[in-house]
Amino acid sequence: MKICMLIPRFYPVIGGTESQCLLLSRELVKKKSGVFVLTQREKGLPAFGRVEGVPVRRLPGFSVPGIPSFGFFFSSLVYLLLNAGKFDLIHAHLATSAALSAAVAGFLLRKKLVVKFAGAGETGDIGTSGRRRWGGVKLWIIRRVFGDRKSTRLNSSHTDISRMPSSA
Repeated sequence: MKICMLIPRFYPVIGGTESQCLLLSRELVKKKSGVFVLTQREKGLPAFGRVEGVPVRRLPGFSVPGIPSFGFFFSSLVYLLLNAGKFDLIHAHLATSAALSAAVAGFLLRKKLVVKFAGAGETGDIGTSGRRRWGGVKLWIIRRVFGDRKSTRLNSSHTDISRMPSSA
């Protein structure tokens, strides 16, 4: 199975989600899975490279006033749509612009999806997104895509996707 790990930031940016993505991707490389990381390009980093044996594609991003994550959403969505043959499954890390582009691309391409939520309660992905106008819209779209897929409940700690706002 070919897996696209979609994450807004990746090494050398270090945090819990980035570490989990790297550890999981490294293990999948060891098992000969076709895995690659798709992330936003940070200043001074090449568009393509490897981190501990894991292929990494870094996309350009840009900011739109009031929606700073739109650039990565747009560039990752275009990449996913134009490169559908390179993956069977999209694993989005965090309920961010990555999850939104994964949900839209997965729906349009009929690809398998996994969204890994981080944190719980008011400080987790769902809690922080739900407090923002565009975050609420994003969560509504993700919920609709997963609802259409008849997916099981997705949990992260005590965060439950079924409790995401049903409207923005």
